[in-house]
Amino acid sequence: MMGLGGSGNRDDREEDDAEDSSTSPSQETLVDDSGDETTDKNDDSDGGAAAGAAGAAAGAASGGAAGGSGGAAAGAGAGAAVAGEGNGTGDSTESGEEGEDSSDKDDLKDADQSNEESTGESEGESRERDPDESDEREQREKSEESDEEEDEDEDNEKKQAELVVHTDAWDATGWGIEPTLKRLDVEFGDNFDLSYEVLSPREINREGYVSDARRYEMPCADVGELPDNTVASTRALRVAKNLNPDLFRDYLRRLRIAALIEERSIEEEGTLVDLAEKVGFEKDLFEQTMRETANREIKPIEKTPAMNGSVGDEEIAWSGNLEYGLAFGVLIDNDVAPEGFPPTLAQFVYKYEPVSTVEATMVLNIEENQLAQSGKIHHTRFGHADFWAFDGDSNGLD
Repeated sequence: MMGLGGSGNRDDREEDDAEDSSTSPSQETLVDDSGDETTDKNDDSDGGAAAGAAGAAAGAASGGAAGGSGGAAAGAGAGAAVAGEGNGTGDSTESGEEGEDSSDKDDLKDADQSNEESTGESEGESRERDPDESDEREQREKSEESDEEEDEDEDNEKKQAELVVHTDAWDATGWGIEPTLKRLDVEFGDNFDLSYEVLSPREINREGYVSDARRYEMPCADVGELPDNTVASTRALRVAKNLNPDLFRDYLRRLRIAALIEERSIEEEGTLVDLAEKVGFEKDLFEQTMRETANREIKPIEKTPAMNGSVGDEEIAWSGNLEYGLAFGVLIDNDVAPEGFPPTLAQFVYKYEPVSTVEATMVLNIEENQLAQSGKIHHTRFGHADFWAFDGDSNGLD
């Protein structure tokens, strides 16, 4: 045969043919051995390599030195064929593995589908429960929003202050702080409620009275003699408050002017009835009510006039002097807004008459010479002090 390395004679070719025919069975045997299904992929490869080596050796032995390369080639070819068949066996094994993989994937798909079904069921159950949970959540949110709105409403709600002055006609301190009380009343408007309560009858301390009278700018006479107690004037003030709360304020003011400036004895019943008539009470009714209450025993006590204030539910107590700056600061700190509208001079005098010069200038922040320039008020005197009263009707004041 023609070897890969050169040519040979006829005898050699016949021997080669005989040798070639003798190698086929061994190749078939090798192929059969390599087809064993129990042999794994690595064993098949090793078997193919061994068959190739055996074929190469047989070719070398048959061909001699001259045909050795051809025999080696033939043996190598046979070995390659065997190795190829071995690889085919390995492919079938891989197919088996792929089948197993496919089975595993199917199992995974089944598991995933089962999980999806169970998840779907749990989501369905969750959806069945969601409406109740959603309603509860919405209710909580609405409740929280409502609470926040209430808090905001409380914060935005206007706070009002109330000041109750416990006083009587002989209270020099209560008389002295009238400009401050009126200024607060004017500046805070509807947010400030000023009222007066009548003290129980008391004994007057002369030293305290003189000290208080000299402390303020409000007009006050140096009264020579003070009454032993305030029983009669206190009873008259209570009668006035019960009969007409609005006229009660005017009556309290008129009694103060009579006692502290005019130096009149207001502990006499006749004086009390006359002054009640001047401020608007019906004289006979007032006198009758005074007699009806005269038999009631009222025990005199010694008590310092005081003031009780409140802002909302918070109590604020004052005793003695009331400074405007301090009172204003307390109200502002307690969120009471000064929303009053400054009145004109005529409006101010009409509301509080008779008004002292000190009250008008301090509350309205005007000069004393401006008082005489108004055409609707006129000057009047009580004792030694100057006062101002409204002149004419109230038309055109608003």
